[in-house]
Amino acid sequence: MSNRRKTRQQRELKRAARPASRSEAPPHPLEGMEPWIWAMQDADEAERRGDVAGALEVIMRRPLDQNGDLFWRLERIRRLRQLDELAPVLPAWVTSRWILTQATQIIDDRDPGARSRRLRALDVAQELSGLDADEASSVSLMDHDWFYRQVLLWEEGALGEFLSRSATPDLVAGADRIAEWAAAPMGGFVYLGAAAGRSRWTDLATGEVLTLDDIGSGSMLAPDVPAIGRLVPAGDGRMFESAPQETSLDVATAVAADPAGWLDVVRAAGDEFRCGEIIPHVDDFGLVTDVARMQWLTWLAEWRPARGQALQVDDQLLARTVVDRAARELGLSEHRYLPPGEDYDAEEQEGWEPWACLGAALLEPGLSEALRAVVTTGDLGVLDQLRDRVADPARSLLGQVIASVQQAA
Repeated sequence: MSNRRKTRQQRELKRAARPASRSEAPPHPLEGMEPWIWAMQDADEAERRGDVAGALEVIMRRPLDQNGDLFWRLERIRRLRQLDELAPVLPAWVTSRWILTQATQIIDDRDPGARSRRLRALDVAQELSGLDADEASSVSLMDHDWFYRQVLLWEEGALGEFLSRSATPDLVAGADRIAEWAAAPMGGFVYLGAAAGRSRWTDLATGEVLTLDDIGSGSMLAPDVPAIGRLVPAGDGRMFESAPQETSLDVATAVAADPAGWLDVVRAAGDEFRCGEIIPHVDDFGLVTDVARMQWLTWLAEWRPARGQALQVDDQLLARTVVDRAARELGLSEHRYLPPGEDYDAEEQEGWEPWACLGAALLEPGLSEALRAVVTTGDLGVLDQLRDRVADPARSLLGQVIASVQQAA
């Protein structure tokens, strides 16, 4: 055999170096992503089982993408950490909200209608935002648009489909009457304000004044502002499945009179959302609080960006700031949300109360342990008063922290 003949290895290297022929198909967009796709499937399956630790283990096993950036959404990691760390004090409605989140985000390949439902919900979100497909990010609308979520879960039946096809008995068993949540109608309400861990709303369908645990569902509203939303059972009372959406009194009244036709009512008044100041954009649909994270974080940081960054990376600094701010607010008869020294009208300041923001901060991942590290016996009086002004699960968490500090003293 001629010693000039190429070896098999040389021939393979030469073939690999040739440009792809026109007949060869281009690489699939997800080529090389198989390990992350499998990880997503494993994490989704763990969540459907109600296995918080299992989902976190999957995420921590492959946290970064091919470029070394965080692969997972921070909101998802935060939710799972809250479920894990706060488990002893979490009411069952938190699991119900977890199910809503899963039903919104999961893509069930066994359901041929899933893609169609999502596209129809996305069309509604784009229509009501006044943005066309080129202007509105589909991912942003799916993650943050209130109308997209409502239409997908209820009008398109994604919640019912998730419960019947994907959710495991263990997950459903830990929830609070989730079948009733799936049948909850839209309603029209007026927010009356909140104090001492309780919020008040007028149900426009009945005229009844409702008193609910204050988890911040009205934190983006001022007193006497109308809204639409879904009331669901929670423990011995009721709550909103997520923070209601601000709207006009005409729209809220019409929705209260015709819950099944709420979407037609909103569409007919679409310019309120397309052209007005009412924005159906939500930072995140939280599990344990309805206070937007950037709202309480900006307020605690007193509008100082550097301080806000520090509070996000230092749990003990955040814990100390919560205790000190609570002590300051407890001594005031009137509370401000916006900083002093600026030209704000009376409406922008009206009705502010700080307790839902402090309660939301207490439920951040890492805060339970950090509080136990920074709280002294001298802080117990502040924490005891704060406990009377926040709702569960923040109230129960403070009870645990107070007992822990007393035992260590």
